[in-house]
Amino acid sequence: MFLFVAVPLLVVLAILLGVLLDKISSVSYRLAILLPLILPATTLILGIDIVVSEYISPIIPIDIHNDTVAFTFVVCVYIIKNLGYMMILITSAIATVPREYKEVFALESKKERIYIFKILIPVIKPMIFFTSVLSVMNGLKISKELYLLYGDYPPHIVYMLQTFMNNNFFKLNYQRLSTAAILVIMAISIFIGFYLRYTAKQEGE
Repeated sequence: MFLFVAVPLLVVLAILLGVLLDKISSVSYRLAILLPLILPATTLILGIDIVVSEYISPIIPIDIHNDTVAFTFVVCVYIIKNLGYMMILITSAIATVPREYKEVFALESKKERIYIFKILIPVIKPMIFFTSVLSVMNGLKISKELYLLYGDYPPHIVYMLQTFMNNNFFKLNYQRLSTAAILVIMAISIFIGFYLRYTAKQEGE
C-alpha cells in the first residue's frame, strides 16, 4: 500500500517540479530540493521531528503513532528525501526535448498544460518509467527512517517487509528471513525485467 500511494505521488511531484524548474535558471532552488538527499538519515529525521514537534504540533495536535498519521508521515518523509533526486532526473530529460517542439506547438495552441500532456510527457516517458522503478527500489529502503522514527516495531500500518526481515534476523528466524529475501528479489527482478522489456520495445520502435 505504501508503494502504491507514495511512488505515484513522488513521480507526479517530480514531473511538476521538473517542468517548473526547467524555466528557472537559478541553481539555489535545485540545491534546496537536493539537500534532504545529501543529509544523513539521522539528521533528516531529527530536523523533521523538530519541525513537527515545535511548529506543527502546537497548532495541529499530531500523534505520529496513530495509524493514519503514521502512514501519512512516513509517505511525507519518503517524498522529502527522494523528491530532489527524482526531480533532477526529470529535469535532465526535459532539457533534452528540442525547443522546436514547443515553438511548433505554440503555433497551434497557447495552453501549456496541453503541451505537457500531449508532447512533453510522451517524449520523456522512458525517463518517467525509469524514475518509477528507481522510486520503488528506494521505497523498499525506507526501513532506516522507520527505525529512527519508531524503533524495531513501528505502527502496524507502516510495518514493512524490511522491518520484518530485520526483526527476524535478530531472532535468528532464518526460514522467514529467507522467504522475505526471496520475495524482495522477485519483486525487484519483476520491476527491472519489465523496465528492460519496455526499453527494448521502445528501441525497436
